[in-house]
Amino acid sequence: MNKVMISPSILSADFGHLRASVEALDRCNADRIHIDIMDGHFVPGITFGAKMVAALRSATKIPFEAHLMVSDPGIQAKAVVAAGADIVIVHHEACADLEGEIAAIESQGAKAGVAINPQTTFDSISSNMGSIDTLMIMGVDPGMGGQKFMPVVLDKIRQARAYVDKNRYGTIIAVDGGINIETGRLAMEAGASELVAGSAIFGAHASVSDSIEGFRKLCWNH
Repeated sequence: MNKVMISPSILSADFGHLRASVEALDRCNADRIHIDIMDGHFVPGITFGAKMVAALRSATKIPFEAHLMVSDPGIQAKAVVAAGADIVIVHHEACADLEGEIAAIESQGAKAGVAINPQTTFDSISSNMGSIDTLMIMGVDPGMGGQKFMPVVLDKIRQARAYVDKNRYGTIIAVDGGINIETGRLAMEAGASELVAGSAIFGAHASVSDSIEGFRKLCWNH
């Protein structure tokens, strides 16, 4: 299996010191920095926007992965790419024209990804797998950090891994929501190649660097 990426989610960081948190992730050489953008409509919460992405961009060269939990992904995608996002992930459930959204993101020079909620089947997205950088399988209902991982999505991860391997696609299979060392191991065993972790990195008793190191050891021993 290829290298498993660790993508800390700054949704769980201290909002009053976000730049310092990003700088800490830079020192730890995180693989991607996951930025959850919520509009209060597609999901209940409201978090960051393109201006925050732009404000943090100069703190690191680590790729920014913007996860759009919004009802108007096309408008937001254009803004976050202009602000410095390298990967933009839209929700399948929010897109009337998913292929069009994917093409629009790529035309702006960013990589495109698609997220699917726990209730959404893999079959509904399988035809798009060859045209996206990342499939993000949600391990929780989107919109709030700190939720418990839903083991039922492990079968979906296995389906995605089998499909990607069979077709020899380079699609990254990411898992977001409820990821800690224990659930991260289960996700990797099912076939995940990217783990998005928030509370397990920023809310742990250990330092950010020690928490990331714990995930790295998990990946090395996999």
